[in-house]
Amino acid sequence: MRNRIRRRGLVLALAIVILTVWPQVCRAASDERSEEKRAAENYKKAYELILSKEYAKARREFEKFMEKYHDSRWYDDARYWYCHALMESSDNLEKAFECFREFMKENPDSKWREQAEENAVILATKLAKTNPQYKSYLRNLRSREEDELTQALVMALIEKGDETTIIELLDDTSDPESRRWLIYALADCRSDECKQKLIEVAKTDPDTEVRRHAIYALAEFDDEAEVVELMLQILKMEKDSDIRRHAVWVIAESRDPAVVDALIDIALTEKDRDMARAATYSLAEVDDPKATQALERLVKQSKDIEVKRAALYSLVEREDVVILKTLREIAVSEDDPNLRRAAVWAIAEMRNEPEAAAALVEIFNKSKDREVRRASVYALSEFDEEVSVELLKGVALTADDQELAKAAMYSLAETIEDDDINYVVEVYEKTPYREVRRAALHVILKIGGDEAVPVLGKVLKTEEDSNLRMTAVWALHEADDEDEVVKILIDVAKNDPSTKVRRAAIQVLGEIETEEARDALLEIFKERSKKKD
Repeated sequence: MRNRIRRRGLVLALAIVILTVWPQVCRAASDERSEEKRAAENYKKAYELILSKEYAKARREFEKFMEKYHDSRWYDDARYWYCHALMESSDNLEKAFECFREFMKENPDSKWREQAEENAVILATKLAKTNPQYKSYLRNLRSREEDELTQALVMALIEKGDETTIIELLDDTSDPESRRWLIYALADCRSDECKQKLIEVAKTDPDTEVRRHAIYALAEFDDEAEVVELMLQILKMEKDSDIRRHAVWVIAESRDPAVVDALIDIALTEKDRDMARAATYSLAEVDDPKATQALERLVKQSKDIEVKRAALYSLVEREDVVILKTLREIAVSEDDPNLRRAAVWAIAEMRNEPEAAAALVEIFNKSKDREVRRASVYALSEFDEEVSVELLKGVALTADDQELAKAAMYSLAETIEDDDINYVVEVYEKTPYREVRRAALHVILKIGGDEAVPVLGKVLKTEEDSNLRMTAVWALHEADDEDEVVKILIDVAKNDPSTKVRRAAIQVLGEIETEEARDALLEIFKERSKKKD
């Protein structure tokens, strides 16, 4: 009956909502349709003035339309026809030209764009007779159209796969833009003929962009001796820094010893920061002891923080125990805090090296940066148990900061085996920090299983903090050894000095589905009843 009444109430409430809100929704939809209908009627009225060539009136009507119906679907159309009416009815050709240009800029995908551009060209042609800036507009427009045509032609040649024809065109074409597109067409070719033409262009072409395109295309031949030699020459002789950077990227993966020496020299001595960074990142790809040594020098000596960062991350990828000393120094004494933390996580990547774990402990002890010390603690959890457990336990017990000790406690939990809680118990018993003891109890709950039961029983007898005893009570709820748990909880429910702890023990007993738990609750109830009597 109660459910039936409740359902009737819900139906009635829903009906009231519908009767109240629905008319408002309908009115809003109706108003929206009416607004668009009025917009369509006003647009039609203004457009009929265009058809009858009453351009001055049309211009005013479209101006009113744009002010009133900015969100209408007819707005773009109205704006185009406003510009058209302005062109036809005004002596101010400059204003009409700007009107079309702004329309094209703000509506690049409009169906009226092409017509707007044609009108802009007509106006610019008239205006160019007295104003040079419009001649420039026409030249740029023609140049763009020519570029588009050249691009289309080159793409068609690429589709044909005719490398020989493209190379011949390069010999016969002097226009830089056309040559750039032709070079682009050779970017994927692998023939010796292509390579030789690209080398020639990279060496001799008068246009910087063309040379840059050729150098970029030569990246496909980065293991060829003559290409490497050309890039090294460019690095020594070229003045254009962008071309030099392109040369660096081309030889980034070369194993030629001369390349390694050149990259080291640029990274250490180049005044152009972008060049130094490019060389540093390229060194990261070089598997050579000299490159590792150079990266270590860069981390220590470079005055550019980006170069130092690039060198450090490059060292991280190497996972080479040889660099451990350098990383340890950076973590402790580097000025940039981000680099200090990056060095810590770089050491964490060496999880198979016992020396790396010892280095993290050293960093923890020496560093004055709280975040670095915290990172060191968490990083230790990445190592095997036999390496990190004792170290983490030591940190948890000796840290002079409660949060750091707690972090060590949780890292220890991630490291030890599921059935080994002795380390956690030791931390619980010896730590001076209440939050670390609480963390230890949670860890015991998580990994201890039945082995945790006697530990938690001991906690409930000796722990002075009632909140921690409460944590121990709820931790017992997860144990499988229900008989032992019931014994402990009976004692707590009867004797704990805290009412809230006794209540928690009773609640946990109530959730244990055994005869012993039920009997315990009855026993406690009877004893309390006798005391009241």
